[in-house]
Amino acid sequence: MIRRPPRSTLDRSSAASDVYKRQHECDAETLQVLERVKGEWEGRLQERELEFQRVLAEEQASSSVQIAQLREQYEMALENKLAEIQAELQGDIQKVKSENEQMKEFFEEKVKLSLIHISEPTRPY
Repeated sequence: MIRRPPRSTLDRSSAASDVYKRQHECDAETLQVLERVKGEWEGRLQERELEFQRVLAEEQASSSVQIAQLREQYEMALENKLAEIQAELQGDIQKVKSENEQMKEFFEEKVKLSLIHISEPTRPY
């Protein structure tokens, strides 16, 4: 609450006037203290904000490194799986070729036997 000098004391040197003047001095000192405290808190907040930004940048960099490592691991696993599938397919292709060759030989033998039977003369009984 701000105190005002009484209206009955118009003299500037009265006790009430002195209280009023000191009140203004006190308010000026309080404002200076508040400004100083405000400046300190603003400085602290700026420091904290810079610290948070630094931590965030470090976390983002760390995350980027982790993502790159995961991507490399995924690509290696994918390449390994692809090589494994290709090897299996090569084995299957060789197996099919071998089976084809066996079937070809089997049918060629059957065709030869059929031709031999056809070319033999029939004998009357």
